[in-house]
Amino acid sequence: MGIPYNAFTKEMRQNGEFHYNKSSKRYEKLISLEEYEKYLKLQSSANHDSNEALEIETHLEEVEITIGHKRERAYTRP
Repeated sequence: MGIPYNAFTKEMRQNGEFHYNKSSKRYEKLISLEEYEKYLKLQSSANHDSNEALEIETHLEEVEITIGHKRERAYTRP
């Protein structure tokens, strides 16, 4: 990267954003509990949306039949 190692490690630790993990031998980003809670909520929401999509995909044929029947009834009414 072209910068001295000491300057690199100082920059990574500045403001407490990164911490060096000796076991994995890499820097890892630290986040606050508030940020983590927001992340969990977003993940939960994304998983919920994904589960709904999977449920629809699994039963797509049934959904199409149901929608088709409703459309047919709507068009056949006088």
